[in-house]
Amino acid sequence: MTPYMSFKMFSLAPLTPLARLEMRYALQCRDERGQKLPPRAVKTVVRLLAGLPSIAFGGPALPDPASVKGARESSFLAELQWTLTSAIDDMQGIDPTRKLIWDMRSVSQLIPSLSVADGSPMFNHGCVDFTEVRQVWLRELIMHWARTGSPGRKDLRENLKAAIIASRSLSLRPGGGADPVALQYSDVTAVVEGYQSALQKDGTPYGAKTQRHYLRLFFTLLDFGRREGILEALSPRFARHSHHKIKGVEENEDEIGRSLPDIIIRQLDQQMHTAGETFSYGRWYPREAVKALIRTAYIIMRDTGRRTGEIAGLPLNCLEFDEGKYKLIWHNTKARRLRRRLPVYSETVDAIKAWKEVRADLDLPGRSSQALFPALGESHDHMLPGYLSEAIREWVDLIPVLNSDELDEEGRPLPFDRERIFPYAFRHTFCQRHADAGVPQHVLQELMDHDDPKTTGAYYKVSYKMKREAMDVVRQHTTDRFGNAAPISSAVEYDMGAVAVQFGNCNEPSNVKAGGRACPIRYQCSGCPSFHPDPSHLPAIEDHVRALKTNLELAQAMGVADYTITGLEGEIGDYRGVIEKMKAKLERMTDTERAEIEEASRVLRRLRAGAEAPQQVALGMPRFGRPRSEA
Repeated sequence: MTPYMSFKMFSLAPLTPLARLEMRYALQCRDERGQKLPPRAVKTVVRLLAGLPSIAFGGPALPDPASVKGARESSFLAELQWTLTSAIDDMQGIDPTRKLIWDMRSVSQLIPSLSVADGSPMFNHGCVDFTEVRQVWLRELIMHWARTGSPGRKDLRENLKAAIIASRSLSLRPGGGADPVALQYSDVTAVVEGYQSALQKDGTPYGAKTQRHYLRLFFTLLDFGRREGILEALSPRFARHSHHKIKGVEENEDEIGRSLPDIIIRQLDQQMHTAGETFSYGRWYPREAVKALIRTAYIIMRDTGRRTGEIAGLPLNCLEFDEGKYKLIWHNTKARRLRRRLPVYSETVDAIKAWKEVRADLDLPGRSSQALFPALGESHDHMLPGYLSEAIREWVDLIPVLNSDELDEEGRPLPFDRERIFPYAFRHTFCQRHADAGVPQHVLQELMDHDDPKTTGAYYKVSYKMKREAMDVVRQHTTDRFGNAAPISSAVEYDMGAVAVQFGNCNEPSNVKAGGRACPIRYQCSGCPSFHPDPSHLPAIEDHVRALKTNLELAQAMGVADYTITGLEGEIGDYRGVIEKMKAKLERMTDTERAEIEEASRVLRRLRAGAEAPQQVALGMPRFGRPRSEA
């Protein structure tokens, strides 16, 4: 009989003698791992196992943990079975890494790189199934790499996925790809095509970037196997050739890219207090601290456009105060450029300072002492980018309403596609926002820290449709050099019959023919009848007037000839007249008309920003090193 027990007591009396020994062994193992003992769960499991001759060899008579009511009870039963199975395998000398299905709790104890942050094997949930790789030679290759290459959990799953896709493609070939000696050139082509046609879990194809990623992993795996000498039987014809590539897909002309509209940013800002509300990040981080961490990371992401890994890896002392302004110190790990500097807004600075005050009261892992966003444990120096991405997606999914600026037939706002909101989209948004403000492309390139201006150009877009619509609006408000109305008859004429000069459009024939590089009067636009500015040029004209005033003051101080002074004064006066008349006309418009012109002007300024990147000039710098004849 089971004796009387209090709330936190349990008895093993209902178990058979062998099952009782097995349970005691499992409880001792649990105690050695430093896990708490749940008496209620033990009571329930003992009741379920009562009368079984053995737990380890119970077979079909064992209850399925998934069918047991209660999370603790189900988890305890599953752990009990795993502990006993692992012990039997160990006694029989069975290596868990030689099984075709890896239990990560067992395997992670032999391959430490597969362990989770706190190192406890109980948190290594899940299995890795190698049986999906049907060809024995390919399966042995990926398993050998996993055993000897010390991969991380993500690397293991990514490489296994690459092997599975290749395996499926080879299975459709004559012989199923089973004989490595018989493989040839056409089989490699079939594998490449297999990556191009592979589908995700939701049935949609992978993007070109992901396809290239998996293809690269597969060929790297083959190279590894040849170096290790385990692919000696593999045909030399089964190798990558120059045309075995997956090209990127050209974007549609009217695709605006992946930036987020301002209306979505405003809605996210309104819901900022809910960021991290349900995100689980370490047992020792209080809920309010987790919320403050995710909220701060979002603000930095929104305001700086840095990559997810760059934000997750920010140093603790990431703010630098120089000449009255704050700059963010960050590491461009992708291009291996460390300690980069980026001007930041006061709101961003305040958010970082507030988070550092919260962070100072936390009991953090030692390795994270110099990281702005600490890691879960001692395995890493800072927060992993994957956790930040997961937190942002989880937050976005929990926001009740996210409406786009599109309306349905009844005038109600349509919901925004939440799949478009992910960390990297904020980098596109950062670039698009500055391009909309008319920031020149070479400045955008510096802000984004790109080597190639073409890379920057891919982060923001102006569609042909937007361009035509903007021209249709602005052409009606074009003026002559005196600021008097001189509308252009069509968008085509606006686009084709003139060239953009620094402060307006020019239709002087010789200059148009030379693409704006052959002005016969040396760009004295304010005195030229071919000069036709419009409201989109206002910021540039105002900047030019300020520059001319500086030149005038210098000229007067230098005592230059009177005609030079007169010319500068006249030029300033003419430009001021154009500015005053344009602004007066804008003020007389309705709010709707003015907003339409401002939006069209932003689009056209964005186009000009992309066309104003400075061309590289060969400076004839000396070369160092041996002459070619000596090389």
